[in-house]
Amino acid sequence: VCVICLIQIGISLFVKSEKPQNSKLDMREFFKAIKKDPATYKQLKFIYIISALYNATIISVVLNICIMLEFESSFSLGIITSVLSVLSVLTIYLVRKFTKPINRLWVFVASAIFLAIASVLLGFFPSKWTVILYNTSISIGAIIFKIYYDAYRNGILKEAGLYSEIAEHHTFIETIFSVVRMFGFALAILVALSKKLFLFNAYLILVSFIYALTFVLLGVYERKYIANKNQPSPITPSQNEKQ
Repeated sequence: VCVICLIQIGISLFVKSEKPQNSKLDMREFFKAIKKDPATYKQLKFIYIISALYNATIISVVLNICIMLEFESSFSLGIITSVLSVLSVLTIYLVRKFTKPINRLWVFVASAIFLAIASVLLGFFPSKWTVILYNTSISIGAIIFKIYYDAYRNGILKEAGLYSEIAEHHTFIETIFSVVRMFGFALAILVALSKKLFLFNAYLILVSFIYALTFVLLGVYERKYIANKNQPSPITPSQNEKQ
């Protein structure tokens, strides 16, 4: 895993963005550019912190292991995934239709609590029903998170007039993802070598709680930086109106 991650990082350094001909990926200039605008820099730091905690790849592997242990069939995995895909589409439709950035924080918090509870139940009471509950919590939370996370992490640069730096931005985020995967899977290997089920259950709960935390942080980010932009500024009465 470490070798693959290092190869990905190395290859990404040779990716060219849509800039003037003969330009190269320049991470140093990218960091200089975003630091010129303190507001943009704060938003990006918030997004990068969320990215450092985002462990969807690890969660998906853990989930598939749980499904295979309980259902003992890849066919069951396919059926569950298909049903929950429909549920995910319905969820994001309802969230986008009936909520706005100013009042959507509760959705992220509720998704995080649902996932945390489901992971604890699966860790202490493993069964087919707790696997289904856990899978449902991930499907609902992940689709909500992914839609808004992708929109916000790219929208920052567009609003700041730095969209030409999008390649560097993506490279840095993918580097964060790769480093997180390295540590996450390294810990998973140690758990597997121990051959102790309670350690696997503890690992499952740990990564699930961290994943749930990203839901809450994204909701806080939206409330702090996005909701305020969509609110009309207060109208100050003119001197004549005051008189």
